[in-house]
Amino acid sequence: MRTKFRTERAARCRRQPAGSTASTESSRAPRPSPAMVRHTAAIWSASLARPIPPRLASDRLQSADAADEGHSSLASRGVGTRCDDALVHVGEFLDEAPQLGETWSSSLSSLDQLVAGFRRGQLWVITGAPSSGKSMLLTQFVFRLSVNHGFATEYYCARPDHPDLTRARLLSLAVNRAPRVPELAVPLDDLSPRQQSALDDLRTSDLRISTGGGFAIPHWSGRHDARRCLAVDDPEFKRPPVLDRGARNDLRSFADGGAVVLVTVPRSLCIEPADSGERLREEWSSVADVVMEIEPGERGDDVLRVWQNRRGPRRDIPVSAQPHYARFVDPAP
Repeated sequence: MRTKFRTERAARCRRQPAGSTASTESSRAPRPSPAMVRHTAAIWSASLARPIPPRLASDRLQSADAADEGHSSLASRGVGTRCDDALVHVGEFLDEAPQLGETWSSSLSSLDQLVAGFRRGQLWVITGAPSSGKSMLLTQFVFRLSVNHGFATEYYCARPDHPDLTRARLLSLAVNRAPRVPELAVPLDDLSPRQQSALDDLRTSDLRISTGGGFAIPHWSGRHDARRCLAVDDPEFKRPPVLDRGARNDLRSFADGGAVVLVTVPRSLCIEPADSGERLREEWSSVADVVMEIEPGERGDDVLRVWQNRRGPRRDIPVSAQPHYARFVDPAP
């Protein structure tokens, strides 16, 4: 019996490579696929809203090539380990010019000067009191990105009673005409060539609108550098709680994939009291790149209070509301 046990044990040892055990072999993490390596590198680049620095770009490309040949993985090329070839001397580091990446105007020059316009990989939050103009500003941004900048945009209007208002706002932004009330119909007769061209651009833009309530994270395929935008207007928090922690993380992850994400949030769910006044809630300060609040003033002299700006300072921006044209503009000098 003892001889049989020794024989079986010796056979197992011959089959098992030297220096390894069955437990370590079964617990070893699977090697990531080449597609996963490239996807991780792309998300890492987009989260910085700028191109990968040359040394790190070379390092990531070598990692992907090695993974394709089955010799290495991303984990062995600098994630969680020392990577000496990614180190840059401080003199060279200081001489490198800032890489802002491609930016797009928001149509408000004073806001662009502060936040540098829209960039890929950003999450913008618009907040304010009821009827302060959150939806109007969001529609203005959506129009700017989809019609003027060529973004593929999905626009979710969470309140189903707003399709007529959303339609009137988009048409007003295109032809620069105020809608008739109470039917909210924008007159489209006797348009000038410029107005007709703007209307045609709106009709042919890659803009999709949902007015059924709620929202969904799009599943877009194609190039990583494609222009994409997700806009969610005042999502419902009660039935069900749409913007819970998981949904906020989904919005952040979608932005990290290279998209521009815009969302309006009620003020009570974005700003909270503090000992020295008020402050931005942690659940939004941790995921948003830009957070702005609309503070209505007298005679249309409103203020955009920037609560958070990851690339620069925070301050109040004066704007003028023109609700009959569904837009905010820079104040007259």
